[in-house]
Amino acid sequence: MKPRRTRRRRRQGLSVPFKVGASLFVLGCVLVMAEGGARLWAPLAPAWQGEDNGGVVMVGHPERLWGMGPGVRMNGGTTATIAEIGLREPIPEVPRPAGRQRLMVLGDSTFFGHGVDDDQTMEAQLQRELRQRGLDVDVVNGAIPGYSTAQTRLLLDDVGWALEPTVLLVGNLWSDNNFDLFQDADLLRTRASLSSGLAAHSAFMRLMAGGLDRFRDDSEARVVTWTRTSAFPSTGRRRVAVQDYARNLDQVVRDAAARGIGVVFIAPSNRDTVTDGRTADQSWAVYFDAQAQVADCHGLQRLDTLPAFQAALADGGTLDGLFIDEMHPTTQGHGLIAETVSQGLLGSGWPLDGLLGTEAPCAVDNLEDPFPGGRSTTVNQLSPQSNLYPGAVALRGPQAATAREGEVLPPGAWIVSGEVQAASWPVTVVVRDVEDRPLSSTVLASSDTPLRLIVGQGLDRVVVQATDAAGGQGEAVVTPVAAVVEIQIGD
Repeated sequence: MKPRRTRRRRRQGLSVPFKVGASLFVLGCVLVMAEGGARLWAPLAPAWQGEDNGGVVMVGHPERLWGMGPGVRMNGGTTATIAEIGLREPIPEVPRPAGRQRLMVLGDSTFFGHGVDDDQTMEAQLQRELRQRGLDVDVVNGAIPGYSTAQTRLLLDDVGWALEPTVLLVGNLWSDNNFDLFQDADLLRTRASLSSGLAAHSAFMRLMAGGLDRFRDDSEARVVTWTRTSAFPSTGRRRVAVQDYARNLDQVVRDAAARGIGVVFIAPSNRDTVTDGRTADQSWAVYFDAQAQVADCHGLQRLDTLPAFQAALADGGTLDGLFIDEMHPTTQGHGLIAETVSQGLLGSGWPLDGLLGTEAPCAVDNLEDPFPGGRSTTVNQLSPQSNLYPGAVALRGPQAATAREGEVLPPGAWIVSGEVQAASWPVTVVVRDVEDRPLSSTVLASSDTPLRLIVGQGLDRVVVQATDAAGGQGEAVVTPVAAVVEIQIGD
């Protein structure tokens, strides 16, 4: 009988636990191989690649792609003070005192105040003007360079609503309308999809997420499958499609209305619109139409800055007096925006009128972009997007001393290059204008690190100051004609 039982056990085959264990082992080997193979491709979520050089450069943000680091930052020909929460100072007290009105300005570098002192931005000038009229009000600068409406909505959820504004002054437009490397919705969805859960720790899961995303409906945001072999797109796309721009504005109004917060839209200006007006063939025209349509739908004010700028030009003003460059207003330009907003607010019956929109959505399907196919583009050196993936050619600290192929500089800008010799390292290099205001800076790690800094528009003479680790100093006067320097610190 015993031999029969033995043969019967043999016919039963391998045990269930053994089969399960073997299957798990094989599966584990497959997953390890898949993970190893995926890491060769290195699929990445967008994350800030640039280094903090002390200027108003962006630093990485886990949800909004980029933000601003705290401290006193170089800001064109002046400085900007950034608070711990990543907004320009001053930050108002919370909770908001009873009876006080609080205006919060939203937008990009135009409203942030590129090249303008802290106390001369349109927010600061608007606050002074309204207080001089006896109003208990403070104005918060919620604008961040390069921000689109998609990022601004996240900013409001992150820190904006907590500051308890009573009215939002929404100036977002230029960044949304820009043609750039990627659409903001794709970048934000990629960041959210690949930076949490298993995808945050597994290259294989990141690769799978990007692959599976291709089978979804094209009407939604896509996951950007960036790998080691990826190259930047050759065709620029609107950062925010015009219908999405309108929907974002609409959602801001509805979110604000649900909180009892009013909204006013501000239509910005630049050199082209001041000299030529706004015409239907301009690439940004449909975005101004979208802004107006959302304002009309909700019965809200849309304050147009263009008449004030054109009147100043007609009264003997100059474009250089109104704009630092193509897009950014000077101190005088910020004053014109503040005046436009002040008159519009007071003329509307505010603060008795809360300027509330409705919570019902607006239909924006009739908006059509005349440039749906995008435009051919190179990597924009000045675009924050170009810092989100490795291999970008945006300026991030010292680079080669000559301009690179495809590099785009602001009109009138030029490069200071050269080398510094010192007895102790690192060496801090600061470029200052003739009034001793800091313009840009970098830190050189050694004598092998080339000096390369961009000088802003309209400057025909700057001073390059170098300070080594021991406090020794050297400097050189530089012009666009002689922009290569050799600075010797000490003997």
